[in-house]
Amino acid sequence: SAAMLNSVRDGKNYDLVNQYLMLSNQYSKANYSYGDATFLINHDTKRLINELDYDKEKAKLAVSILMTFPGSPFIYYGEELGYEAEWPLLWLPMLWDEPGKEPGQTSWILGDSTIKNGILTVKYDKRKVSQFIPLSLQQKDSSSIFHFYRKLIRLRTSSVALTDGNLIKSEYNDQQILSFKREHENE
Repeated sequence: SAAMLNSVRDGKNYDLVNQYLMLSNQYSKANYSYGDATFLINHDTKRLINELDYDKEKAKLAVSILMTFPGSPFIYYGEELGYEAEWPLLWLPMLWDEPGKEPGQTSWILGDSTIKNGILTVKYDKRKVSQFIPLSLQQKDSSSIFHFYRKLIRLRTSSVALTDGNLIKSEYNDQQILSFKREHENE
């Protein structure tokens, strides 16, 4: 994940394909049933858009690499909605619908975060929470980040080369361009 993020953040390929092929080869020698679980961020890191200095185009590029590279891509909840957050807002409840329209929506606790008896109680600032666009609204907007993820997932699941194919280094060599092939039998 760090190699992908650094590559996108810096606009350089950092020999990402060779790095992946080398590590994959080492892991598969150690465990014949090795399967890669690729991700960009998780619950212990900043959100993707924060990691990429709020650059939405770089975030889309990072997701495009994740979804076209080998392995089983993991998407941390909320990334498909473009959540922007750093600690303690990393663990915001998923916003399915607009506030007050979803009866089962997790409640927001507004105010300050506190630690009492070693237990963290995270409270949220209403102004920061209001920046998140819920799924119900993004589903209606064909240009939303949700629909971008959806198109990439459909592309990936419709291609055997993208789900199970081999990663092949491209002959094109430019440090500012990441270029590779995915192949599987006739695809």
